[in-house]
Amino acid sequence: MKIIAPKGYEIDKENSTFDYIRFKKKDKPKRLDIVKGFYLDDTNQICIIKEPYSINTLDNQNIIPTEEEAKAFQILPYLLHQRDYYNGEPIDDWCDWTNANQDKYVINVAQNKLQSPHYINIKHLFSFKTEEIRDAFLEEFKEELEIAKPLL
Repeated sequence: MKIIAPKGYEIDKENSTFDYIRFKKKDKPKRLDIVKGFYLDDTNQICIIKEPYSINTLDNQNIIPTEEEAKAFQILPYLLHQRDYYNGEPIDDWCDWTNANQDKYVINVAQNKLQSPHYINIKHLFSFKTEEIRDAFLEEFKEELEIAKPLL
């Protein structure tokens, strides 16, 4: 007789007897090794992975769980370059996250909507030197930011 444990369970060998089989939940691995999802190919096109795929090396960790997140991942580099262009320099060259006196004007997502609050020392991907720069960026790139929203 072959006993098959329900999905997510295994036979509890310590507490089972020949007459009475007990099951226990399998321990979750600390890291996920096999995934399905989407990736960007060499031409920056979104492709689907139909079969489980190993992500246990640095060479194959660009698999994104959902198509919506893959589209956001695809547009982010473009938006980051535009952010630096609007600020006149890369963010690392002007922004000091430890300086509580340096104002930063950001674009973030709250309640699934793009927001444009003013922050002093809370780090955000889309931070700008001035309110005017931030507002101009938001107006120009609102459509692209909506695509990137799942990762913001």
